[in-house]
Amino acid sequence: MLAALEGTITGHESLRDLTGTIQSDVSIGNLMMNEEEDNPSWQSFLIDLDLAIKENRESPSDAPSKTGTRAFMAIGALYGKEHSFMHDLELFFWVLFWICIHFTGPNREGRVVPEFEAWNYEPTTRLAKLKSGTVVHEGDFIKTVEENFTSYYRPLIPWVNRLRKVVFPGSGRWKREEKGLYFQIKAVLYLTEICTSTLQQNFVLTNVDPPESLYTNIPRKSFILKHTDWRSVPYFTLMTISRHLAIVNCFRVPFVTDMGRDALVVDIPVFYPRGWTQPNESLRLCTTHLESLWGGKAYCPSQLALTSALLKGTPTMESKVIAGLVGEDMNAIDRPKHEFHKASDVDPKDVWEDVLALPVPVLKPFQKDFSHGRARGNTWGYQSNSKRERKRMDKFFYTGSIETVTLNSAQDVSGRLGRLGIDLKTEVEVWESEIVKISVVRGKYVEKPYNHCYSEDQAVRPQYRETLSGKELVRRKANT
Repeated sequence: MLAALEGTITGHESLRDLTGTIQSDVSIGNLMMNEEEDNPSWQSFLIDLDLAIKENRESPSDAPSKTGTRAFMAIGALYGKEHSFMHDLELFFWVLFWICIHFTGPNREGRVVPEFEAWNYEPTTRLAKLKSGTVVHEGDFIKTVEENFTSYYRPLIPWVNRLRKVVFPGSGRWKREEKGLYFQIKAVLYLTEICTSTLQQNFVLTNVDPPESLYTNIPRKSFILKHTDWRSVPYFTLMTISRHLAIVNCFRVPFVTDMGRDALVVDIPVFYPRGWTQPNESLRLCTTHLESLWGGKAYCPSQLALTSALLKGTPTMESKVIAGLVGEDMNAIDRPKHEFHKASDVDPKDVWEDVLALPVPVLKPFQKDFSHGRARGNTWGYQSNSKRERKRMDKFFYTGSIETVTLNSAQDVSGRLGRLGIDLKTEVEVWESEIVKISVVRGKYVEKPYNHCYSEDQAVRPQYRETLSGKELVRRKANT
């Protein structure tokens, strides 16, 4: 259900970005979920555009503000405010709220709760006040949902409350339009899926909460922590740790960054002296995502240096860090970045360099490297059909008493190391358009049509709109 809700929000965003249309009547009846496992169609649908409106209308009078199914209408719309996509995103919150109160599980009949059933018949102004009173105070909201959510949906209470904080910043109505609200809502739903799934039977999810404080960018200075209700940043990190392992420490460190990057650190005890309540020695695990793209090159050395310092711990710690391991996307987009870890103030060891690499094959211009850059340890780019350079973006660095061992189960083994995921494909939804490529063959121009796929994100980017203008786009699934 959560995945389906996330999918319909993506559909709503796509409808708005591609056509400038706001659906404006999000309700239980207009959100459809595909529950047939053998049906290859989309997982969820947003239907019924009878009340849809154009976002860039000539005047507010072109469409009424008080449209939609009364019980799910946004508070601002009930007060007669001009309809915005932000109202529709609030509707998704009220749909989830309604489902958790009225339904007892999949494929079961809903129940009638008189207090909320009356929302369908209240005057609009009174209903706006009732809804405001429901969400304005966190304690009152928790009491309401604890008393009214069915037992099946009770585990979602903390997550619905988190969604409330995102949709109603500062426990009030939004004051300005924020396109990022699409991402923020989907991020909460995605984390809810993870944290309520069977994954947690075998693993602990460490620090699944994005930073409670908002990372606020101060140009040319470090990120500072601003004490405010959480609103997600585009990036944050989490780890899954086996339940068989103890965790003695878990903390997050923000980087100097333009993209909200940070490092997440977890300490695992490796030795308890007799009679001690605290471990004497621990292994420090870290995950991070260094600054991306060419503009982030200047930040990466300091981010990696800080990560290396974290792996080594400090002498004042009660538990001595005897070894540290970090793994993630190090964004080594050019050759100098592959040498950053060798600087004297950084100095972790690169796992890939522990053994002698295979000789790099010498290929002729028309030959293809079918090993996917195994000799260089490439983990990025081999999936692409374009001529972009393959790179070793994902790396493991370590410090202290760690010895690398053979990955016998790896799909692609080089020496004692391996790469997972080679040749595995993931099914994604794309937009496809026919492109005509013109080339010169034996002195003549030859037109060769081929199908080109665009991701959801690419299809709405301004730089692609002119290219795609007037072209017929077909929605389909592709393996990548």
